[in-house]
Amino acid sequence: MNRFIQRCFTLFFFFSLLAFSTCNESKVNGQSNSSFNKSINNQVSTKLLSEEIKEEKKQKPFIGVVNLEQKLKKEDLNVEDRLTTKKLLRWNDVCNLDTDKYFVNENKASMNFHILGKKEYLIEVMCQGGASKIGYLFYYYNEKKLPPTASLLKFERYATFAESKNIEKIISYNLVGAATFLSKTKKLKFYDGSESIFSFKNGKSTLVELSVKIDSESDRWKKQNLKKLKRSVTKTKIVNAFD
Repeated sequence: MNRFIQRCFTLFFFFSLLAFSTCNESKVNGQSNSSFNKSINNQVSTKLLSEEIKEEKKQKPFIGVVNLEQKLKKEDLNVEDRLTTKKLLRWNDVCNLDTDKYFVNENKASMNFHILGKKEYLIEVMCQGGASKIGYLFYYYNEKKLPPTASLLKFERYATFAESKNIEKIISYNLVGAATFLSKTKKLKFYDGSESIFSFKNGKSTLVELSVKIDSESDRWKKQNLKKLKRSVTKTKIVNAFD
């Protein structure tokens, strides 16, 4: 009888230990699976974020100096020349004129090379078409040394607000309005409600003149004091191309 009780106690202890071990293993596996699933989710989220960043970069032009493998074609330009230049300068997908049916059918490059100096050029790229306003990118192109280099130009502009004394300084990598290159002075005149004149030196643009209309009904303009304007800036905004 004592042996029977002892055997029963042994079997009870064995099955109790087995159940405890199985329970612990299940708990550990559950934690392991949870950690594994969390790791997979983090990897997926990181990959999606990386793809979003890549797509965003793809839609914006490259900002920086581009070393070119070849000299750019500057005259008698057509759509094919434009697409070749786009690939080399890497302005990516910001210009809807790259695929505009009218310009493609008419074989229009919508791109000009303006001479700034000996082997120095301002590249004017029409990006977005409109009735009175056109979106532009401008590049400084230098053939003085090999390999040739090109860089997207940024422009300094100022916005004033009639209802307040706030003056906003805007640094932008594109211009939207009407642009005219002044070949005699090698400067760019740009109109977007106000009239700005930019000069170019050492691969950079400089705002040298800004005029605003005295009132909307007249054709009288007032030249702004740039030094005073710069001292009065209350906010600075940096705008990427066509943000």
